[in-house]
Amino acid sequence: MSVSISYPFVPREALVIVKSAQDLINIDSTKTYHIDGVVDMDTQSMSCPNRVSMGGLNASEEVTRIVTSVVNLSMFEISVPNTEIILENITLEVNGAGASIFKTTGTGSLKRIKATNCTFIYSGVGSKLFNNVLANQDGYDFYNCNFINGTSFGEVTNGRQIFFSGCGFIAIQDGITLNGSWSGFRAADSITLSFTPYTFLKKRHQFNI
Repeated sequence: MSVSISYPFVPREALVIVKSAQDLINIDSTKTYHIDGVVDMDTQSMSCPNRVSMGGLNASEEVTRIVTSVVNLSMFEISVPNTEIILENITLEVNGAGASIFKTTGTGSLKRIKATNCTFIYSGVGSKLFNNVLANQDGYDFYNCNFINGTSFGEVTNGRQIFFSGCGFIAIQDGITLNGSWSGFRAADSITLSFTPYTFLKKRHQFNI
Protein backbone atom coordinates (compact mmCIF):
# COMPACT_ATOMS: atom_id res chain seq x y z
CA MET A 1 0.00 0.00 0.00
CA SER A 2 1.41 3.41 -0.94
CA VAL A 3 1.63 6.18 1.63
CA SER A 4 0.04 9.38 0.37
CA ILE A 5 1.00 11.87 3.05
CA SER A 6 3.68 14.39 2.22
CA TYR A 7 6.16 13.91 5.00
CA PRO A 8 9.82 14.02 4.02
CA PHE A 9 11.33 10.61 3.39
CA VAL A 10 11.05 8.51 6.54
CA PRO A 11 13.17 5.36 6.97
CA ARG A 12 11.20 2.15 7.43
CA GLU A 13 12.46 1.76 11.00
CA ALA A 14 11.00 5.18 11.88
CA LEU A 15 7.46 4.29 10.70
CA VAL A 16 4.71 2.94 12.95
CA ILE A 17 1.53 1.62 11.31
CA VAL A 18 -1.32 2.24 13.77
CA LYS A 19 -4.24 -0.19 13.73
CA SER A 20 -5.43 0.09 17.36
CA ALA A 21 -5.14 2.31 20.43
CA GLN A 22 -2.44 -0.02 21.76
CA ASP A 23 -0.10 1.32 19.08
CA LEU A 24 -0.43 4.82 20.57
CA ILE A 25 0.21 4.05 24.24
CA ASN A 26 3.86 5.14 24.23
CA ILE A 27 4.39 7.67 21.47
CA ASP A 28 8.01 7.99 20.36
CA SER A 29 9.13 11.45 19.20
CA THR A 30 11.54 9.85 16.70
CA LYS A 31 8.75 7.92 14.92
CA THR A 32 6.14 8.88 12.34
CA TYR A 33 2.71 7.32 13.00
CA HIS A 34 0.54 6.33 10.03
CA ILE A 35 -3.08 5.69 11.01
CA ASP A 36 -4.59 2.75 9.12
CA GLY A 37 -8.41 2.95 9.13
CA VAL A 38 -10.47 3.87 12.22
CA VAL A 39 -8.78 3.73 15.62
CA ASP A 40 -11.04 3.90 18.71
CA MET A 41 -9.11 5.29 21.68
CA ASP A 42 -11.89 4.31 24.12
CA THR A 43 -10.64 5.59 27.54
CA GLN A 44 -7.05 6.17 26.45
CA SER A 45 -5.49 9.59 25.89
CA MET A 46 -2.32 10.05 23.86
CA SER A 47 0.44 11.17 26.20
CA CYS A 48 2.63 13.36 24.04
CA PRO A 49 6.42 13.62 24.03
CA ASN A 50 8.06 16.80 22.74
CA ARG A 51 7.21 15.91 19.13
CA VAL A 52 4.33 13.98 17.55
CA SER A 53 4.21 13.25 13.81
CA MET A 54 1.00 11.58 12.64
CA GLY A 55 -0.97 11.15 9.44
CA GLY A 56 -3.35 9.02 7.44
CA LEU A 57 -2.16 5.97 5.58
CA ASN A 58 -4.95 6.55 3.04
CA ALA A 59 -5.45 9.62 0.89
CA SER A 60 -8.63 10.84 2.58
CA GLU A 61 -9.14 11.99 6.14
CA GLU A 62 -12.68 10.57 5.86
CA VAL A 63 -11.40 7.00 6.05
CA THR A 64 -8.52 7.62 8.46
CA ARG A 65 -9.85 8.51 11.88
CA ILE A 66 -9.02 8.52 15.57
CA VAL A 67 -12.21 8.56 17.64
CA THR A 68 -13.49 8.37 21.21
CA SER A 69 -16.86 8.83 22.89
CA VAL A 70 -15.60 8.91 26.50
CA VAL A 71 -16.76 11.77 28.75
CA ASN A 72 -14.10 14.40 29.65
CA LEU A 73 -11.34 12.66 27.69
CA SER A 74 -8.58 14.72 26.07
CA MET A 75 -7.27 13.06 22.92
CA PHE A 76 -3.81 14.66 23.08
CA GLU A 77 -2.59 15.27 26.63
CA ILE A 78 0.55 17.39 26.79
CA SER A 79 2.54 17.36 30.03
CA VAL A 80 6.04 18.22 28.73
CA PRO A 81 7.19 21.71 27.66
CA ASN A 82 7.43 22.85 24.04
CA THR A 83 5.55 20.00 22.36
CA GLU A 84 5.18 20.08 18.58
CA ILE A 85 2.34 18.22 16.83
CA ILE A 86 2.32 17.59 13.07
CA LEU A 87 -0.91 16.16 11.56
CA GLU A 88 -1.91 15.35 7.99
CA ASN A 89 -4.84 13.61 6.23
CA ILE A 90 -6.64 12.52 9.38
CA THR A 91 -9.92 13.03 11.25
CA LEU A 92 -9.83 13.46 15.03
CA GLU A 93 -13.23 13.00 16.67
CA VAL A 94 -14.29 13.30 20.32
CA ASN A 95 -17.99 12.80 21.04
CA GLY A 96 -18.08 12.58 24.85
CA ALA A 97 -19.42 15.44 26.97
CA GLY A 98 -16.65 17.77 28.13
CA ALA A 99 -14.08 16.10 25.87
CA SER A 100 -11.33 17.95 24.00
CA ILE A 101 -8.75 17.40 21.28
CA PHE A 102 -5.77 19.19 22.87
CA LYS A 103 -5.06 19.73 26.58
CA THR A 104 -1.97 20.84 28.48
CA THR A 105 -1.35 19.84 32.08
CA GLY A 106 1.24 20.78 34.69
CA THR A 107 4.31 22.32 33.04
CA GLY A 108 3.29 21.10 29.59
CA SER A 109 2.98 23.49 26.66
CA LEU A 110 1.83 22.98 23.07
CA LYS A 111 4.42 25.07 21.30
CA ARG A 112 3.41 24.35 17.72
CA ILE A 113 0.68 22.70 15.64
CA LYS A 114 0.85 22.18 11.90
CA ALA A 115 -2.27 20.46 10.56
CA THR A 116 -2.92 19.84 6.84
CA ASN A 117 -6.05 18.27 5.29
CA CYS A 118 -7.49 17.36 8.68
CA THR A 119 -10.99 17.30 10.16
CA PHE A 120 -11.61 18.05 13.84
CA ILE A 121 -15.00 16.95 15.23
CA TYR A 122 -15.87 17.62 18.86
CA SER A 123 -19.60 17.18 19.16
CA GLY A 124 -20.19 16.30 22.81
CA VAL A 125 -21.88 18.79 25.15
CA GLY A 126 -19.21 21.18 26.44
CA SER A 127 -16.57 19.76 24.10
CA LYS A 128 -13.79 21.93 22.68
CA LEU A 129 -10.72 21.92 20.49
CA PHE A 130 -8.36 23.50 23.05
CA ASN A 131 -8.73 22.73 26.75
CA ASN A 132 -6.91 25.60 28.51
CA VAL A 133 -3.85 25.13 26.31
CA LEU A 134 -0.57 26.90 27.09
CA ALA A 135 1.08 27.80 23.77
CA ASN A 136 4.46 29.16 24.91
CA GLN A 137 4.94 31.87 22.29
CA ASP A 138 4.80 29.95 19.04
CA GLY A 139 2.40 29.48 16.14
CA TYR A 140 -0.47 27.20 15.15
CA ASP A 141 -1.06 26.66 11.42
CA PHE A 142 -4.12 24.93 9.93
CA TYR A 143 -4.27 24.31 6.16
CA ASN A 144 -7.40 22.96 4.43
CA CYS A 145 -8.91 21.78 7.71
CA ASN A 146 -12.55 21.47 8.82
CA PHE A 147 -13.82 22.14 12.35
CA ILE A 148 -17.24 20.61 12.93
CA ASN A 149 -19.99 20.61 15.60
CA GLY A 150 -17.95 22.02 18.45
CA THR A 151 -19.39 23.65 21.54
CA SER A 152 -16.36 25.94 21.66
CA PHE A 153 -12.89 26.34 20.21
CA GLY A 154 -11.69 26.75 23.80
CA GLU A 155 -8.84 28.81 25.22
CA VAL A 156 -5.16 29.23 24.32
CA THR A 157 -2.72 31.27 26.41
CA ASN A 158 0.46 33.13 25.40
CA GLY A 159 0.90 32.10 21.79
CA ARG A 160 2.57 33.92 18.93
CA GLN A 161 -0.03 33.56 16.17
CA ILE A 162 -2.80 31.37 14.79
CA PHE A 163 -3.25 30.98 11.03
CA PHE A 164 -6.10 29.29 9.16
CA SER A 165 -5.97 28.86 5.37
CA GLY A 166 -8.69 27.23 3.28
CA CYS A 167 -10.54 26.05 6.39
CA GLY A 168 -14.22 25.44 7.13
CA PHE A 169 -15.87 26.28 10.46
CA ILE A 170 -19.14 24.37 10.57
CA ALA A 171 -21.76 24.53 13.34
CA ILE A 172 -19.33 25.82 15.95
CA GLN A 173 -21.31 27.32 18.83
CA ASP A 174 -18.65 29.55 20.36
CA GLY A 175 -15.31 31.00 19.33
CA ILE A 176 -11.72 30.88 20.46
CA THR A 177 -10.41 32.80 23.47
CA LEU A 178 -6.84 34.06 23.24
CA ASN A 179 -5.46 34.78 26.69
CA GLY A 180 -2.27 36.66 27.50
CA SER A 181 0.04 38.08 24.86
CA TRP A 182 -0.35 37.39 21.11
CA SER A 183 1.19 38.80 17.92
CA GLY A 184 -1.41 37.88 15.34
CA PHE A 185 -4.43 35.97 14.10
CA ARG A 186 -5.55 35.35 10.51
CA ALA A 187 -8.20 33.26 8.74
CA ALA A 188 -7.63 33.40 4.96
CA ASP A 189 -9.84 31.90 2.21
CA SER A 190 -11.97 30.17 4.85
CA ILE A 191 -15.72 29.82 5.34
CA THR A 192 -18.24 29.54 8.18
CA LEU A 193 -21.51 27.57 8.02
CA SER A 194 -24.26 27.34 10.67
CA PHE A 195 -22.06 29.44 12.91
CA THR A 196 -23.22 31.77 15.68
CA PRO A 197 -22.40 35.29 14.42
CA TYR A 198 -19.55 37.29 15.94
CA THR A 199 -18.25 34.49 18.13
CA PHE A 200 -15.27 33.18 16.21
CA LEU A 201 -12.56 35.29 17.83
CA LYS A 202 -12.59 36.32 21.45
CA LYS A 203 -9.47 37.82 22.92
CA ARG A 204 -8.29 39.05 26.28
CA HIS A 205 -5.53 41.60 26.77
CA GLN A 206 -4.10 42.70 23.42
CA PHE A 207 -2.14 41.75 20.34
CA ASN A 208 1.50 42.84 20.34
CA ILE A 209 1.75 44.21 16.82
